[in-house]
Amino acid sequence: MGEVFRNHYPFFVPKYQRGYAWEAEEVADFINDVKSLIVRAKPRSPHFMGGMVNVYIPFANSVSRRHEVVDGQQRMATVSLAMSNIMSGLSNLASRSTDPAISGACAAKRVEIREAFLDYKETQGANRVYVPKLQLSRRDEFFFRTLFSDTTAAPSRESHRRLQYAYEAINRELVEPIIGGAGTDTDIFEALVELYKTISEDCVVIHVVSQNRSEAYRLFSVLNDRGRNLTDGDLLRALTLELLESDPVVQDTVEHLWDDILDGTAEEITKYLKAFFPSVTGRRAPNNHLFDTYQKEFLHTRTAASIRDFVSALADNKPAFFAILQGEWPFSSASTATAWDRDRLHRLVNVLRHEAAHPLLLSAVKIGEAKFTQDVRLLERLVFRYITIVGAHPSPLYGPYYAEAKRMRDRPRTYQVRSLHNQLAALIAARAPDHSFGTNLVAKLEYSDNTVRKREIRHFLSTLESYRRWYERGPRRRYPPTPDTMTVFDVAAITLEHIYPDNTPAGHQDSAMELVKHCLANLTIMAASDNSVIGNANFAAKKAEFARSGVGLTRRLDSFANWTTAEFQTRENELVQMALAVFNIP
Repeated sequence: MGEVFRNHYPFFVPKYQRGYAWEAEEVADFINDVKSLIVRAKPRSPHFMGGMVNVYIPFANSVSRRHEVVDGQQRMATVSLAMSNIMSGLSNLASRSTDPAISGACAAKRVEIREAFLDYKETQGANRVYVPKLQLSRRDEFFFRTLFSDTTAAPSRESHRRLQYAYEAINRELVEPIIGGAGTDTDIFEALVELYKTISEDCVVIHVVSQNRSEAYRLFSVLNDRGRNLTDGDLLRALTLELLESDPVVQDTVEHLWDDILDGTAEEITKYLKAFFPSVTGRRAPNNHLFDTYQKEFLHTRTAASIRDFVSALADNKPAFFAILQGEWPFSSASTATAWDRDRLHRLVNVLRHEAAHPLLLSAVKIGEAKFTQDVRLLERLVFRYITIVGAHPSPLYGPYYAEAKRMRDRPRTYQVRSLHNQLAALIAARAPDHSFGTNLVAKLEYSDNTVRKREIRHFLSTLESYRRWYERGPRRRYPPTPDTMTVFDVAAITLEHIYPDNTPAGHQDSAMELVKHCLANLTIMAASDNSVIGNANFAAKKAEFARSGVGLTRRLDSFANWTTAEFQTRENELVQMALAVFNIP
């Protein structure tokens, strides 16, 4: 590795390459490899770290050559971070040592490491100045450079956070144990030098230098056995920027757009690409070969304008998708949506975990906030009934979701939510009819220590409470259900209360109620503070607290003189009838 850096500089990562991609796993592999080499019995023996491919490019004023990094960016950047950490360790030792010889040796070794791995001297005007041997792409270069200096910068994208993690992990695992270890200053100095030699001399690579970019990429595909796989987003970025080589102005614009698009984890970006495709085309994205699918669909003409428009569309839609992915409202701070409706999106995404609707929601942003709100209310009621309770497979939803997503984009101003409503109503009638929903509701929403189950019960009862006033209008109520948006229930903060106590003392138990005490009709919701007050009291003692509750469904319990199986059955029938009305799409 030392010969690569000493003999082939300067290296630069081209704009169409991805940013720093090593996650904790790859960094740990590098650190563990180095540790094993240090303790390995001498004489020294090499450790193979994979292949590296560069394209040789003649370039004036840079020792007459430059090397474009086709494969090896991750290893080269990580080795550079390791060398910077060793230099910092030498500075630390020099500053605390009282031995002038040690201080002088540390200073000399720092210069050696810097000129071997990090910088070389170049003539600029009448001066000789240090220039980086490795220059990352624009998105990472400034932050990468701050890690080598006394300046600090907050990471602003995912690749920055990975670089910072790698830098700190190498320092923590390889350098700090030496600096803080036992031994004389001479022992510590020799240990730091040994670490330097281990990385420089014992870590070996196959280094291939080509003068032909196409040849280099063929070699890359053969040799890339150690690096993190390129994602579909990385491949699309590389392709579009390569196609724009003849138009540097558009290429520069597209490069900036890709920096924003790919700022996130690989999993998040893949989810975005899988949602964007059906949102725009009305067709499901494949699980495999996503790059090929995108290339055929969006890059078949390959003109500069069409490429720019495609990448611009990806960049424009990304903020809304990432908000939806987190269950956050995708409209600006000037939004007029109520806190209740914002919470419904959070519940759809984070409580009911319905990822299948992401493409539809992404398109729904285009039809305006009012209609987006209608969609969220509709989908939340559908998903709870159709998937959570009835357990129907979500695949029949894809057709309506994707078709309506495309209609929203094609006619954003004239689109009417009833188009989606009617298709979902047909699915409810065929696959989640009243008898299935009512029966499964009672069977599935039974109390247990399962966190997901308790969250579903809290969601159900708090949702019924939100629609309670609408339901109580009886024959005068109209569809769609109209919620009370004045009160927002934090589904994570409300608590479930057993009406007949969960732990009734022996001798006071009702054998019939013991059999149904965990069933839905024996559960209600309360604030955590109220729940702690009534504890494990019997129904007669709890009634006063129920009567004072701010939750109408809980307050209604005060109307029962006793709490036996008869009252339990009455409440179960009431909850089921109310649910059939609220979670309905007629």
